[in-house]
Amino acid sequence: MRRRERDAPSMAAALIKEARRKKRLTQAQLASLASVSQQTVSRIERGESDPGLRQLNGILRPAGFELKVHLTTFEEFPILEVDVREKMARSIEADAEARVRVR
Repeated sequence: MRRRERDAPSMAAALIKEARRKKRLTQAQLASLASVSQQTVSRIERGESDPGLRQLNGILRPAGFELKVHLTTFEEFPILEVDVREKMARSIEADAEARVRVR
C-alpha cells in the first residue's frame, strides 16, 4: 500500500470505529464477537489493513450492523476536491446512518 493511501482513513476503518462507538465495544470485544483477532480489528482501524467486503461485513454483523453498498458513477457523485478518497470517506462518515443500519 502506498504511503498516501495509508495516511487517508479508509472507509472500512470509519465504519468499524462507528459501529464500536455506537455499541460501546472495545476492539477486543468486537473481535471476539466477529471471531477475528483484536490485532485484525486494530490494523483495519489504523489503516494498515483494508478488508474485503466479506470480511468487513463479517466484523460488522455480529455487532448488530449490516453493510449495504451503493454504487454510483463519478458523474453522479459531486467531486469538489482532488483527493476523491478523502471526500468519499467524509461523505460515508456523514452518511453512516444511511449506509449501516442497526438491527
